[in-house]
Amino acid sequence: MKQIIPVKQGDNITLTVNGLGSSGEGVGKYEGFTVFVKGALPEEEVRVTITLVKKSYAVGALEEIVKASAERVEPACPVYKECGGCQLQNMEYARQLSYKQGQVQKLLGGFGRVQPILGMENPYHYRNKVQAAFGTDRRGKIISGVYQSSTHRIVPVDSCLTEDETADRIIGTIRQMMPSFHLTAYDERTGRGFLRHVLVKRGFSTGEVMVVLVAATPVFPGTNHFIA
Repeated sequence: MKQIIPVKQGDNITLTVNGLGSSGEGVGKYEGFTVFVKGALPEEEVRVTITLVKKSYAVGALEEIVKASAERVEPACPVYKECGGCQLQNMEYARQLSYKQGQVQKLLGGFGRVQPILGMENPYHYRNKVQAAFGTDRRGKIISGVYQSSTHRIVPVDSCLTEDETADRIIGTIRQMMPSFHLTAYDERTGRGFLRHVLVKRGFSTGEVMVVLVAATPVFPGTNHFIA
């Protein structure tokens, strides 16, 4: 029996979200057909535009929240929608923990008892390994940040809520120093430029910091002065 897919690319539909996918995206049904909606939460009624259709599911872009979840909160990050790195920042923290507890229970509960997740008093700036990509904007200004989800477009970030604050300051300092040392950011389109990424790791107990510059060429002008 031939399967009938009730949606096609470009369709504008309204559906109710009844769960979350493995990457935190909302999951709902439209005429029995599964639709994934990034940014939507369970119990929400949303209007979406279909952007991708497969045999067993479709993907929709969130256009409007017709009925919002009681667990929805305003994301604290100003680039939340552009970045895509913190999928559940639109959900209150206690509910995030509950959702993740359920995911772990589903995956590992059959092998043994799953202990309750220990939440953080302040769930920010906990990531002690930080990597930033470097590039230039349309005006030629050097920028650093993270790749937008599923792209190689750099979203400029000065301070990330999940990253260690010391690491963010170091990355910002390197970005500011580059013009005076005549260092350029690598351009993926042309294959030219010097700095591709900066990796910073900080030991929370020792306070020690490691900074790694990932360059496109072995020549580093003014190395000693830059380090100083």
